[in-house]
Amino acid sequence: MSNKTFDQLVNFWLDILSKTADTKLKYKISFTGGEVTTNKDFLPFLHWLDENYGDVIQSMGFTTNGSASIRYYKDAIKIPAISFIS
Repeated sequence: MSNKTFDQLVNFWLDILSKTADTKLKYKISFTGGEVTTNKDFLPFLHWLDENYGDVIQSMGFTTNGSASIRYYKDAIKIPAISFIS
């Protein structure tokens, strides 16, 4: 996750969506593994997901070691689709 560009993250999501959209289920998304907050495109990607796919996301969040700034987490939790940070 930490080395993926914004476009790579978007394409990864679109690939998942194309393979699973026929289920008509809401998505529960949890980003884990490594420290996701070190990716400069992670927060913009979360915003993009919320703005473009918030209607199909039931819950979304991420696991962190807490190394990002307080502002980072405050900005993240303001995203409507974000339901947890652990």
